[in-house]
Order: sequence, then structure tokens, then C-alpha cells
Amino acid sequence: MEEAREREQALDAQSTIEYIFNIGERVFHDKFGIGHITDVMPVGTGTMYTIDFGKQGKKAMDAAYAKLKKF
Repeated sequence: MEEAREREQALDAQSTIEYIFNIGERVFHDKFGIGHITDVMPVGTGTMYTIDFGKQGKKAMDAAYAKLKKF
């Protein structure tokens, strides 16, 4: 039963990714504003982005939860 729950959560996390970004692309985040992708790192089955938000600084974000929009 727990395995089924874990599988469902993993599928939900994957479905939240709307777009895979590449280094150099500009993105928008609700809290940090406009930034650009400086690094894309595969981590397990997911992806981590390093994003430079200018005055807000660089942030490492999980692609499944960041809710980034293409800008």
C-alpha cells in the first residue's frame, strides 16, 4: 500500500513540471521575479535548476516544485 502511495506522489511531482528549461533561458518565479537559468543538474529522477535572480541572488530549485514560467 505504501509503495502505491509513493508511486502516486512521484507521478504527481512529475506532472507539475510544465517545461524543461535550458541554461541561459529567462524564467519567472512568483516570489523572486525574473531570473535566468545558470545550471541544470539531473538529480535522481528529477532536475535541479540554479537560477540567478539578480538582486535576489542565486537560488537552487527543484524543477518539480519551483513552478517556474517561461519569460
